[in-house]
Amino acid sequence: MSKRISPRSAWMAMLVVIAWSWPNLGRTAERYAAWLADGHRISAPRLTSWHTPTIGNDQLRLIRDRQAKVELKPPYLLLANGDVLTGSPAQMEPDQGRQGIPPRVRVQLEGMLPLSGTGVAVRTDRIARLVGSAEASLRQESPPGTVQLADGRRLIGRSIKWRASGLAVLTAEGIIEANYADIVDAVFPDVDVAAAVLDDNLFAGSAASSASSSSIVRFQLTSGATITASRIMYDRDRFTRVQERTRRRRRNEEPTTYYFAQPAWADRPLALPEKDIAWCGYRESDEAPLSLLPAELMQSQRLVGGGPIWERCAGSEGDLAASGSWEADLGLRTHSHSELAFALPPEARSLETAVGLDRAVGAGGCVRCRIVADQPDGKVLWDSGILQGSDEPKPTGPLDVTLCQRVILVTQFAHDDRPAGADPLDIRDQVVWLAPLVTVEFEPARQLIGLLAGAGDWELAGNGLDQMPPAREWSEFAATWDPLLVLPAATELKLTRRVSVSRANDVVELRTAFPLDFEEQAFQLRVNGQLVAASASADTAVFERWIRNVTERMRYEGATYLSDELAFWWDLQAWRGQEITLELTLRGARTPSEIVWRGLSLRSAVSNLPASGQPLACDVPLVSLTPFDVVAPSRGKPLRNGVPLDGKPVPFRFLGQRFSGGYGMLRDSAISFEITPQYRRFVAVAGCSLFVAGPMQVLIDGKVVWERPLMLGLDPAEQIDLAIPAGAKKLTLQTGPESSYTGMAAWAEAGFVTK
Repeated sequence: MSKRISPRSAWMAMLVVIAWSWPNLGRTAERYAAWLADGHRISAPRLTSWHTPTIGNDQLRLIRDRQAKVELKPPYLLLANGDVLTGSPAQMEPDQGRQGIPPRVRVQLEGMLPLSGTGVAVRTDRIARLVGSAEASLRQESPPGTVQLADGRRLIGRSIKWRASGLAVLTAEGIIEANYADIVDAVFPDVDVAAAVLDDNLFAGSAASSASSSSIVRFQLTSGATITASRIMYDRDRFTRVQERTRRRRRNEEPTTYYFAQPAWADRPLALPEKDIAWCGYRESDEAPLSLLPAELMQSQRLVGGGPIWERCAGSEGDLAASGSWEADLGLRTHSHSELAFALPPEARSLETAVGLDRAVGAGGCVRCRIVADQPDGKVLWDSGILQGSDEPKPTGPLDVTLCQRVILVTQFAHDDRPAGADPLDIRDQVVWLAPLVTVEFEPARQLIGLLAGAGDWELAGNGLDQMPPAREWSEFAATWDPLLVLPAATELKLTRRVSVSRANDVVELRTAFPLDFEEQAFQLRVNGQLVAASASADTAVFERWIRNVTERMRYEGATYLSDELAFWWDLQAWRGQEITLELTLRGARTPSEIVWRGLSLRSAVSNLPASGQPLACDVPLVSLTPFDVVAPSRGKPLRNGVPLDGKPVPFRFLGQRFSGGYGMLRDSAISFEITPQYRRFVAVAGCSLFVAGPMQVLIDGKVVWERPLMLGLDPAEQIDLAIPAGAKKLTLQTGPESSYTGMAAWAEAGFVTK
């Protein structure tokens, strides 16, 4: 766990980061205080930065602003890793049929800002509780599955599902839908707390990352928000320049300083105002807080008094763990007699903490504490001896827990050997376990699965697997930290899985970013041992031309569709109805090959297929009719069963899957067809075959009856089904000028239904 250093060397290291001055050392009245891993405390009047990437967290545990007051008010989300996100859920993010990628909900933030956009997308499987109103019983422990509504109803749900604009609660009486705004309180069942806690370690990855730090920092804001992150940037000017485009500062007003911190549960960084930080806790990337792992109270007994027998000190409401001269942002309070068991992850290797009586009891209390392996009568890993409130906390030192499935923290009555004058019975026997941290060690495959979105359903293998350190790099384009897969030369990573193929999952998609060198992206997919050709969303020449044409529009007109994302697709439609083995191989082409990883998934090329799984069939195919009123740019007119690319017709594809039975069109194009009295409906699969197309519209007698402002080539196509009004004469398909110069729209399997 922590590597012990001398107090002098630790203090000298702190001087590099914090604006301590030697005359002020040890003065308790100073505004800022810091605690090192060995319990040493330093005070100072000023602070240069809360983020300390140059010092390992084995030296620094906590920095606190003594003047800051924390007050948590609804609405907010409690995350399973102990974080608190102040804000309200607004709507579900469209998953576009991707399988294997956790769904996310868009949250409108309060007390902080998203680095880009209007909110942040949060993994729904990492949300433990939603508190929407001050009417929630915050001090009452509601059982999982409980949902309290604004109209007074209290639901007990067998399951809770996230919907586009609310929750669906399955109760004994049936399914009850509730909008986000109507939810006072919701406690979600079946949340994997241990996985959420370890996410922070997996997200931290390796120190080899090009991010500024892989250490884990836990920010506590005065608003009550608690944000744990390992990817952090401290920047005063770059962010405020972006903000000043939309909001002016007063003359001579100092720009706000922000910390850009990206939690494991968020898709983008958050901008945390420096002035609102109350304290920060620090730990290494291989240290997980025991106090946040799943716990079970195995035995308890109170002799006098009342109150909780145990509770977590998470700090979200100003609740720091404190004993003697020590403080910690994460800890536990227990009372004698209690036996509290914590489940350890398989990767646990050692445990270390410090134990003492709560500072609130003064010199009172008299207890004996033990840490026991697996069972209350199991092997004793550590024994505190007699502890009183007048004693400083006792460090445990590193305890080997490699073979333990759980550890039990025992707080005992100290009836035997009680010192003279000590409190009798269990009076003031409130114990604090300060910063109990478990050192974890992940297997290489486990680390990569935690890093690579969508890889959880695949088995990982390959030579040099232990030579691929998990890493992340900052993307200026996407304004986020991207997972980075580093493949040494002559090594490969193989991902294998079994799957039953249907129209819902007949495309394998690997999302990455455009590389500087395309040779780095040597990808192959085999189906039952047979090599399948890949389609890419664009090649180098087309991408560079597209960037050149739209960068200025994005900069000055606010176009938001510009992306450096590159997707590779493999078409599985030939195996529909079969169970197959997929083997995806990534090879290191040079030293090293660096592949930005944005997700691996199975999906459909059409987002909203009917329940049958088949596109709607037409009676009169559009390609069998003669068009009129064709409008086209000089670069090419609408093509039957193809799109014009560099003056040559090519088949149109959606997510790499080939379609036909329609027309492909460049921007500013239109094509019309006569409507006869027997036509009842118009059906088609509409989408973008390359880059961006839009607005895409269907008009009947000049009136728009279907429209999508922009459709992206990285997104699936859409099934449309439109009624033909009686007496209608003309149907028009058209694309507008908002798409990219090389964007291509397509209407496939299109035609009229007569029955």
